[in-house]
Amino acid sequence: MVKKLTKKAWMSTGLLLLGCLLMAGVLLWKYAPSAFLALQGLTPILDESLGNIYGLSAIGLFILLVALFIFFKQLANPVSKKVDRFLEKHPEVTMAQLDHGFDVARKIDDIWVGDPWTFSHEFKNIVVENKEIVRIHSEKERSKRQTNYYLCMELADGAKERVLMGYHNLSEAIEMYRKYDHIRVEHNV
Repeated sequence: MVKKLTKKAWMSTGLLLLGCLLMAGVLLWKYAPSAFLALQGLTPILDESLGNIYGLSAIGLFILLVALFIFFKQLANPVSKKVDRFLEKHPEVTMAQLDHGFDVARKIDDIWVGDPWTFSHEFKNIVVENKEIVRIHSEKERSKRQTNYYLCMELADGAKERVLMGYHNLSEAIEMYRKYDHIRVEHNV
């Protein structure tokens, strides 16, 4: 379970990291040498204004710092640490039970719905006990180019979890929770 969820977490973060590193690399490769020379009082390599050279070098450096922040944040709070926190809060649950619950859970997009737990690498806590869920509903957000659909969970402690899902899978996921009497299920998309 931990390996699969860790792999999914890095895959979802990986494209963002790759894009940031690519943009930062291109900007720094092109503009940083000229900025470095200009800072030393020498003539820059590029025949552009100093504002462009400094500005685009600064943007490249900023994007690189964002990529490093995302990378180290992912390293500092891995899936295994979140699962360990769940196990500390629930001493009656073993790792073997979680693994078995994950193996028999039904995978829908980036969520595994099982009994008695729901798993997703997109959750803050990775593992959610179904008995802690008080409400399931859907949300949609529109942008100019696309519409994103989310499965939303409200937990007994007031926490909220939200997972991006495809429109067709959203209904299927919501229906999985109708068997629980204590969960208020609303499908409003």
